[in-house]
Amino acid sequence: MAVETSRRDFIGMAFGGFAAAGGVIALGAMKKTWDPLPSVQSAGFITVDLSSMKEGEVQTIQWRGKPIFILKKSADMPKNEKRDIVAGGSSYAVMIGLCTHLGCIPTWTPSTKQFKCACHGGEFDTCSW
Repeated sequence: MAVETSRRDFIGMAFGGFAAAGGVIALGAMKKTWDPLPSVQSAGFITVDLSSMKEGEVQTIQWRGKPIFILKKSADMPKNEKRDIVAGGSSYAVMIGLCTHLGCIPTWTPSTKQFKCACHGGEFDTCSW
């Protein structure tokens, strides 16, 4: 005994099939856009040699076109367990080296243990964050 399919049922099933196929294709496209680009993944991590740094010294490196300051903290600088990075028994403060005012690059002043911005005279104390 043959089952008769009405025209309305056929159109409904065809529409459902196209909608399901479109949904699968859309999910595939969305998944592709969620994955970071290879250029972004390769720029995510860098390796820095910290062995030659002295206490109180700042090393500037480039990461994604921005200056990154790495400060090796001395014993008289307060430690911040939440923000400091400990490597080889030494504490380091790592920050993007751009002033929050105009994006200038501050300079490190070892005598005051501060970064000073020449653009507007801002002072950034790395030991009290």
